[in-house]
Amino acid sequence: MPGSKEANAHAEDFADAVFHLVREKYSELIGCSSLAHTCQKGLAGIVMTRGLDVRQAEVVALSTGTKCINGEYMSDQGLVVNDCHAEVTARRALLRFLYSHLELHLSLATVASPLGPKLLIATRNSIYSLSQRLNVDFADAVFHLVREKYSELIGCSSLAHTCQKGLAGIVMTRGLDVRQAEVVALSTGTKCINGEYMSDQGLVVNDCHAEVTARRALLRFLYSHLELHLSKRQDEQQHSIFIQHRSSFKLRENILFHMFISTSPCGDARINSPYELTNDFSVHSGRHLVKKFHSHLRTKIESGEGTLPVRCRAPVQTWDGVLQGERLITMSCTDKIARWNVLGLQGALLSHFVEPVYLTSLTVGSLRHTGHLSRTLNQRLERLGPLPPCYHRNQPLLSSLSSSEWWQQAKAPCYSVNWTAGDDQLEVINASTGKRRDCGAPSRLCKHALFTRWTRLYRKLVACAPGSRDVPLMYCEAKQAAGTYQTAKEQWVRALQENGLGTWVRKPPEQEQFLLDVSHGSSRSPFVAPNMAPLLKNPQDGASLSKIGCSSNGNGSHLTLSFQQGSPSLGLEIYHPVEFSCSLYPPRFPYSIKV
Repeated sequence: MPGSKEANAHAEDFADAVFHLVREKYSELIGCSSLAHTCQKGLAGIVMTRGLDVRQAEVVALSTGTKCINGEYMSDQGLVVNDCHAEVTARRALLRFLYSHLELHLSLATVASPLGPKLLIATRNSIYSLSQRLNVDFADAVFHLVREKYSELIGCSSLAHTCQKGLAGIVMTRGLDVRQAEVVALSTGTKCINGEYMSDQGLVVNDCHAEVTARRALLRFLYSHLELHLSKRQDEQQHSIFIQHRSSFKLRENILFHMFISTSPCGDARINSPYELTNDFSVHSGRHLVKKFHSHLRTKIESGEGTLPVRCRAPVQTWDGVLQGERLITMSCTDKIARWNVLGLQGALLSHFVEPVYLTSLTVGSLRHTGHLSRTLNQRLERLGPLPPCYHRNQPLLSSLSSSEWWQQAKAPCYSVNWTAGDDQLEVINASTGKRRDCGAPSRLCKHALFTRWTRLYRKLVACAPGSRDVPLMYCEAKQAAGTYQTAKEQWVRALQENGLGTWVRKPPEQEQFLLDVSHGSSRSPFVAPNMAPLLKNPQDGASLSKIGCSSNGNGSHLTLSFQQGSPSLGLEIYHPVEFSCSLYPPRFPYSIKV
């Protein structure tokens, strides 16, 4: 019968799809281990799907083996696996997956849920429908908040009748209660700057992809709340999302950030996502999923769309090379999000003041494959190793929408819009030039603008002495002085290379070698690096810091700290006699302190 033949063919295609998913996962895992060149006789895997849609399929358990234990190794403490046949150990691996989802449910059940009675109903269903229903409902709520805010803002602008191809937004919640959720950052865009418009004063935005500019918009939100915390008014301090923690600041308990992006981030998450466009398994049944550049770092195409594998071995581009026609390299959004999952969203500058800020969840609207997205964002560097204090491998909850038919695909315009909570209106950036489209002025998201915000905070948080000499700050040096962040970053970059995923390529260093005067009225204040902190102790004799001075000669620069008796104590003392060198800004000149 014709119907039976079609059904059989469909079943065969589905079986092929399941096989390719299992084989791909096995190849990925075995390639990163000492077993890369060995052959296995038995392989078994368990794939989880939602219905029969393999676009959201995920390999949840995998095993190999064909033998059982020797009787002499039996254990009366339950410390051995008796049967190592692949099918049996795959089933045991599935048990671990089930336990993890039960633990997830119990942790979520302790937080105020926006779903109310739905949560109680869901507990009667299987663990799959429970976790997926909870995820989808929450993801839909995040999406609706972002879309409504975008519609509200775009309706009040000249862009009301234009279509955007990429939209990203960041929503802040207290726990998982969307009733108190707030959109705090929003952006659109799919393109990058032309190399000819690079700025050595930090006056342009290099990457106008929605995910990237949404994160930069979030930085402005974080700066605003740090400024609130430092306000002299008690009511403003209470509204800040930050609290003081030891010598820095951290987010208040239950403050969570969730990102929504309209399509899978460019790069490996999109280009190598299997079965993401169609349910017709026969189209993909012969597809070879293990590709040469699978999981590798990728770079965006200058002034265009799409990505290419990283082929450059040099970690830094040159300014003159780009100006003479070399392609300006910008790392893909997939790779940038994976980096945020290690280093945090706050970046190097804010790391001077706050602990890492991570995403709690990531929701993708279309062109997504949840299992593949998890691999590209969370699992590529499972062997990263221990990170410095406060840093960890963050694994945000990955979610999809209940429907992906909402977004109108259109030709991408050559501009990007951005908004941060507190702004009156959208800002529109020309993606090719990296500056505002209306007047050509620098964007509020550019390096110079954010560095100015940072400097303002620095004045409030670091001791400022009247009469100190002029000490302009260089952007790259202030970033480099965030020692713990830079250590974690170096570890991340090194792990990419050691795992054969490619070299993280940085833009020409001249882009970050601009100075910012930190004058405060008629006085100036030098930048004192955090690594001086161990030398400053509680006073034994009532001495207090009265002057910080900085001088320079042909052999280097000298920083002097003067103390006097009888003045109000600042709680600082420097042990003396002491003479040492302190590298405040490694790329430039050495500092020494003499007392």
